[in-house]
Amino acid sequence: MNYTLVIQDETQQKRYVPLKEKIIVGRSSVDSTPDIILSSPYVSRTHCMLTYLEGRIYVKDLNSLHGTFINGERISPGVEIELRLGDVLTLAYDRISIEIAEMDADATLTFTPIAESSSMSITVDELIERVAINNQWIPLSSKEFQCFKLLYSSYEHFVSKEQLKAHVWSERIHSPEVLPDVGSEELNALLYRLRKKLLPHLQITSIGRKGYLLQPVSLS
Repeated sequence: MNYTLVIQDETQQKRYVPLKEKIIVGRSSVDSTPDIILSSPYVSRTHCMLTYLEGRIYVKDLNSLHGTFINGERISPGVEIELRLGDVLTLAYDRISIEIAEMDADATLTFTPIAESSSMSITVDELIERVAINNQWIPLSSKEFQCFKLLYSSYEHFVSKEQLKAHVWSERIHSPEVLPDVGSEELNALLYRLRKKLLPHLQITSIGRKGYLLQPVSLS
């Protein structure tokens, strides 16, 4: 049996992330690319860290502005606290929860439908980086998956070009102050391929040449 993190945001959507040795939770920025990306303005860029060591799970608040809570109790910054199965972390004034749960080794990681009125379902397997829309698997490269993951974590919200470059091409970051060397042609080619694969369900909309947002395809 493996542990997984069940993350629920303000929209009541859930996503399931397999636990690994170290996970940083935070808000994406040019100089910060956390493992679990949350879009709430009440989440710090590096908010908290989860550590999985010898079968035990620990959490540490990384001096976040609005704090990290375990079962409703705020924890002290910089102090590592052991978590138990069923414990719930809350961030951003209870708008976001992270629960520790068990998962079978062959379980599929699933997002709930995008909206209560939508019949669309998104399934994401982060272990092998693949995505399914309405139970149909879509073949994605590693870069395409990372791009989708960031856009979906901020569903229908703006993601800047700088954030996208820093997240998808994080291996090219040699200094926190400098963006990875990614040209417009390379970025546009990635988005073009991903757009084609997400149709006819989802579209990636360019916003003033400054960034993008992921949203359902308009039927009008």
